[in-house]
Amino acid sequence: MTKSKYTPGLWIAKSRGYLSHVSTTRDEPFSVEVCGNNHAANARLIAAAPDLLAALRKLIDVTPVEYDYAGEPMDREFGAALTEAEAILARIEGE
Repeated sequence: MTKSKYTPGLWIAKSRGYLSHVSTTRDEPFSVEVCGNNHAANARLIAAAPDLLAALRKLIDVTPVEYDYAGEPMDREFGAALTEAEAILARIEGE
């Protein structure tokens, strides 16, 4: 799997008035302005993206799935959730 290029975290969200700002202090600058009714919550979500991505990768990598004789996940709901997580990761990675 080829990994997308994006600015690594730590991303920081700061809100003031009707506007939020998400930025990083790394060598690779990243900055985005967020406005609207839910700007502070949206900025926090954007700032958490690198951590969410790392957690999603780790969960996919360490999660064992048991399959039945037909090759279907024993726990179909769990298997469906894992498949959905893998699809989201592929979308993030640009696949």
